[in-house]
Amino acid sequence: MQRTTDINIFINSKLQQNIQEIVFIIAERLKDPYEIAKLGKRKDGNHTFFPITFSHGYPGTIVFFTELDRQYPNNKWDIVAHEHFLALEKNLRDTPISNISLFTGLTGIAFATFLASRRRTRYNRFLNHLEELLHKNIEIFIDQATESWLKNKSAKASMFDVIGGLTGVGRYLLMSNQNNRHINHIIKISEFLIKLTNNITVENNIIPGWYVSCKNLGSTDLEKRYPKGNLNYGLAHGIAGPLSFLSICKNEGININGQKEAIEFILNWLQSIKKQDFFGNYWSGRISLEEYTNNTLSVEKDYSRESWCYGNPGILRAMNLAGIATNNKNIIEQTINDFEIIYKRPYKNWGLESPIICHGKSGLLQITLNMLEDNPKCKLASHLPKLTEMLINQFNKESIFGYQDIEPTAEQQEYVDKAGILEGVAGIALTLLSLIKTKDTIWESSFLLK
Repeated sequence: MQRTTDINIFINSKLQQNIQEIVFIIAERLKDPYEIAKLGKRKDGNHTFFPITFSHGYPGTIVFFTELDRQYPNNKWDIVAHEHFLALEKNLRDTPISNISLFTGLTGIAFATFLASRRRTRYNRFLNHLEELLHKNIEIFIDQATESWLKNKSAKASMFDVIGGLTGVGRYLLMSNQNNRHINHIIKISEFLIKLTNNITVENNIIPGWYVSCKNLGSTDLEKRYPKGNLNYGLAHGIAGPLSFLSICKNEGININGQKEAIEFILNWLQSIKKQDFFGNYWSGRISLEEYTNNTLSVEKDYSRESWCYGNPGILRAMNLAGIATNNKNIIEQTINDFEIIYKRPYKNWGLESPIICHGKSGLLQITLNMLEDNPKCKLASHLPKLTEMLINQFNKESIFGYQDIEPTAEQQEYVDKAGILEGVAGIALTLLSLIKTKDTIWESSFLLK
């Protein structure tokens, strides 16, 4: 699909030239796969590059160079992508793949390989091997997750979410779909996600099945904040991820028993827990068991960032996809209007100090572009110049890769060099590239944005 909104009206030639220059500078600094593995470090000396992960390693940089090659086919960026493949293969000989997930495991490696394969005309033997391993492990994962969910009356985010769970795995299978085996596992993953929309009983309260108990939250900080567990509805780790996946499946012609009902259930649930500030509706990403069962939504002054991972942009994109899937014009219109509200809030309220995709400016920018692709008549394009200039202004030639993630610490913010796609320059450059692309992209499907 070619771009349906002419953003060149808003992104002028000078801005386009600046974007291209920055993208090429980043590409040059990421070229050497062995150097980038050494360079990214925190002040304490710990590395920020984890070679076999999609989020922070070679799969993410391979996706970047593959996309560069698609947009600039005469510049031989595919050769650079291949060099990163060789580095990935070398690391895979020494580092076992620990899980099937998209962002830290097997699926992420398959995702990068598929994009670089030019529709399976390259790396086909390696890709077939990866997918064989994936198919062997999916049903085991689903069976174990189902058993744990039924036994403990609690999900874990890593069972179903985009980052570590079945939503990310399913999105890869849908993108790379080539045979009945893919379809069968897409259906089985969907059936598991649909089950999570069934109500369960916890402490005599009826709550949705994606509830995560305190012991399954996975961090001491979250356990203190949610002593009775919570319901997560962010795009990265919550139910917005499955909502997006089930909706994309339907939009691509895959219909499963209970799918439409599950989409509508999640949509209605999200409507029931939205909050309001002076500007309009917002979603904060999590709700405690106590808040939900007592129907007492706390009004938070410092709600979640306007980011991909939590908060309005990611959730609204999932809801917009659901509106399109169910032909619900009211939801489509509402999500566009609520997305407009993001830009009406003062920048200081966005919480987007960092330039990255996960919880930074690139995430908001990329989601805005994807909203525009599906809703070309909306007015979101008018906000692109300011946000783009904000992102460009953070470019720093003196830093190792050109951009740095900004991490909060107990004392002050720390500026950290990262090469990867989730929190690093590969993701920032891909987003900038989306502003000047001449061919449609599919890399953002890894973030469940399309």
